[in-house]
Amino acid sequence: MIYYLVEDSLDPNPTGDSVIEPGPDGFVHCCDERQIHEVRKAYFPPGTRVLAVVVDPTRLSSETRYEPGSGGEAERFAHVYGPIQKSAVVEMIALGQGGQDRMSAGSDDKAHEWSAAFATASTDGMEAYEEALVGPMFTPWGEYLLDALTVSPGERLLDIATGPGTVARLASARLGPAGHVLATDLSPAMLAIAEAKGSLADGSPIEYRLSPAVPLAAPGASFDVACCQHGLQFFPDRPGALAEMRRALRPGGRMGLAVWSSVETCPPFAALRDAIGEIMGRDAAERYARGPWGLHAPRDLADMVTAARFGEVSVDEIARPVLFEGGAAQLDRSLTASGLAADICALSSDMRAALASAVADNLRDLTDRSGVITSYLTSQIVLAVAR
Repeated sequence: MIYYLVEDSLDPNPTGDSVIEPGPDGFVHCCDERQIHEVRKAYFPPGTRVLAVVVDPTRLSSETRYEPGSGGEAERFAHVYGPIQKSAVVEMIALGQGGQDRMSAGSDDKAHEWSAAFATASTDGMEAYEEALVGPMFTPWGEYLLDALTVSPGERLLDIATGPGTVARLASARLGPAGHVLATDLSPAMLAIAEAKGSLADGSPIEYRLSPAVPLAAPGASFDVACCQHGLQFFPDRPGALAEMRRALRPGGRMGLAVWSSVETCPPFAALRDAIGEIMGRDAAERYARGPWGLHAPRDLADMVTAARFGEVSVDEIARPVLFEGGAAQLDRSLTASGLAADICALSSDMRAALASAVADNLRDLTDRSGVITSYLTSQIVLAVAR
């Protein structure tokens, strides 16, 4: 659930039980379709500065009154009256000004838009992510990251942005019964999928916890290993996230990150970007590509990690093979779990069919006669030691 508030109504330095008060119009706006860019210009006058506030609805105060919208344009929106306790706020995201047809997160890499999409995604959307991407991509990359971190039986491991629990479960198998995994994520839907998988026989216990990367709901100086597979690029406060990982690690603990390189070094997704551009326009293609693939900056990554009090920092670009046995349809399905999910769901049936056709056309050079896509993906692998 995302609430939209005018920026001047927010306490810039919230503490304790301080609250977010409604805007000057007497209420805050909640977009039922749960996507930042769906906010209509009519709801905010030109020049109004706006924040999106990602809220865990289960933590809302009983004093807060919710009224669903009804009829016409207002059917998309609900009204929320009364204060929102700071304890219910998962994340605050700065948006552009009102009076625009579309408001994005205002960052060049579009990380905020994808982060909000994941935070508020439905279980169906995250199941599409699990089915289309985890097996061919995130399981092998997770194994690679754990190999690089030399995870050993009995250790305590923190997995940030665990998603559907991919790395957490791989780590549990390696750590054994004497180990422990704490796995955090911003998305209730992702965590629901992870928890539904149950525990591993002879694996370490896994504790799943709903938490943003900043502040991270993890105890200090308690872990031997901290890892984040393809999540850092989505965090609005990356230095803060790295500082939280450092806080959670014991001195000498190891930290490992996997961060996608540019979309051009991941050909299947460059093809998806091109297909989106053909059907939905250049802006949509840029929003897609500059989400997961918007942090291709090895030197900047090394500097950020060093500034967070890590030593022995290394950043290596690694290309690994990838196989999508479901072909173009499998990658097309992944779009429903992307930062453009709401845009794609809003397409007419003819436009959606045109997009699927464009996806297949752009993937043709990577597709063999049996329909399988064979290619490679490139990631920046960051390793460091807590000082």
